[in-house]
Amino acid sequence: MRRRGFISGGAAVAWPLAATAQQSANKKRLAIFSPSEPSADLHEHSERKKYRTFFAELRRLGWIEGHNLKVERYGREQNTSGPEALATEIVRSNPDVIHVVGPGAVIFKKLTSRIPIVVITSDPVKQGIAESLAHPGGNFTGASVDVGPSIYGKRFALLREMVPTMTKLGCLALGLQWNGPTIGPAIRAAAETAGLSLAVSLLELGTSEAGYRAAIESITRDDANAVLVVESPETDQNSTLLAKLVGDAKLPADFWSS
Repeated sequence: MRRRGFISGGAAVAWPLAATAQQSANKKRLAIFSPSEPSADLHEHSERKKYRTFFAELRRLGWIEGHNLKVERYGREQNTSGPEALATEIVRSNPDVIHVVGPGAVIFKKLTSRIPIVVITSDPVKQGIAESLAHPGGNFTGASVDVGPSIYGKRFALLREMVPTMTKLGCLALGLQWNGPTIGPAIRAAAETAGLSLAVSLLELGTSEAGYRAAIESITRDDANAVLVVESPETDQNSTLLAKLVGDAKLPADFWSS
């Protein structure tokens, strides 16, 4: 399979089949795995800019939904039995390409070494889905947006400007992130360097509103002085709710981009 390597620090995604887009008359199947977002968002005319841009680029490359491309969307509504079951369903359906949105690449790594998978992810080498950024090998490609562990120390410093007496930091993250080889270890190391203890509440893909309320309540009960919201499609999708919850709890908070 001809493909480009991971693009470090960018937001562009390498489409593994783009080189043959103009040559093939056969309709290809693209599966989009985004269990945190409504399926209605995963469209060309979505309110979310990232999907408008994504489909516009596919169109530029000659891939047009309804013409030579069939898009199968696996969003929040399809995530009724958990992300692992949803990923298994996708792999079983055998699409031509899978686009994984968010930190779900490691789930697919266990399920297939054959179907091309496009991801935007933190360090793919540490996650074991690429041999290197220049030559990923295997069936994964895409972009790395990892800015390195030092970013968490900078975010802690910003929170300390708001709360100079901060000694305990609440941390809201997906279990996939916290228990993985990149984000969780980086936050724990930065907290140790900063002399902070952590009050951690973990989320699942597709967490309910009640789950978010319970997570913030847990952080509050643990007497955290502030909260760090770890970036993901899950927390981004629920940023308005999170802003209200941390506001009601009177917790200073650091969000990535919401």
